[in-house]
Amino acid sequence: MNFCVHSMMYGFYFISGLGVKVPAIFKNIITFVQFFQMICGFTVIVLATIYSEWFAKDNFAVFFVFGMYGSYVYLFGQLFFTKAVKGDGAAKKPRSQAGGKKKKA
Repeated sequence: MNFCVHSMMYGFYFISGLGVKVPAIFKNIITFVQFFQMICGFTVIVLATIYSEWFAKDNFAVFFVFGMYGSYVYLFGQLFFTKAVKGDGAAKKPRSQAGGKKKKA
């Protein structure tokens, strides 16, 4: 699953790097697939914690794996819902404001 997600992502970067304008729907699909991958990973960790003896014995690993995948789910979920669902990613500041310096009146 990770290979597929990264193949899509780096394929998109490659095509964009060539100067080809890629429709925004592909960005949204990649972000959704990344989010879905993290949900699957988190689900596997939950199931492994419940049903696996190894996870039951290693509380240290469980703590950090939950923290890692939990943060991934949160961050990719926030990115997906902000950019793809709400569409806030399309709004950009004008160049005059992007520089950080304020003009004197």
